[in-house]
Amino acid sequence: MMTQRDFLLWVRLLPGIGLMGRHKIWQFLQDTQRKRLTLQEIFTLTELSAAAQTKSRVAIRSGELRVFTI
Repeated sequence: MMTQRDFLLWVRLLPGIGLMGRHKIWQFLQDTQRKRLTLQEIFTLTELSAAAQTKSRVAIRSGELRVFTI
């Protein structure tokens, strides 16, 4: 099972998400008491560009970034 800490570490590996994006995700998780978010929720919170979203999806699909199963 992925802990919130593991999820936040995984988010660090996503291309295009910087310090402010990670802070927005962390703050949202604290406010909502959730442990993780969907990829689309991450993109929405971080206001990631379409090009960066594509890079992240390609990295996940290629196996470069493994998606943890819960």
